[in-house]
Amino acid sequence: MAPDGSLTATLQAAIDRKDDAAARHLCQERLRAQPDDAEALRHLGLLEAARGQFGAALESGERACRLAPTDPQCWSELGLVHIGLGNTEDAADRSSLTGTSPKAGTISARR
Repeated sequence: MAPDGSLTATLQAAIDRKDDAAARHLCQERLRAQPDDAEALRHLGLLEAARGQFGAALESGERACRLAPTDPQCWSELGLVHIGLGNTEDAADRSSLTGTSPKAGTISARR
């Protein structure tokens, strides 16, 4: 589902205030209402990574990328999560991904 601009503005305000709890809450509320909101998942993944919760961040980031396979920001941020996990090879691969193969449903890398 396409997000409306209100999440971005409200979320950015919480981030600017350095209120991670409010930002996380906003993402979680959006996901309760719209479970397939890639933007909310992407932001939630960043917030989880900032808290050192890399397993949760990986799950959120991978799901966001599956939902928005052409969004380069999703793939770049998923690469950052892999760096946090110490998976530097995966980080390089994820940062260069373009999306999923519509036919096979598999992730393909652009090199």
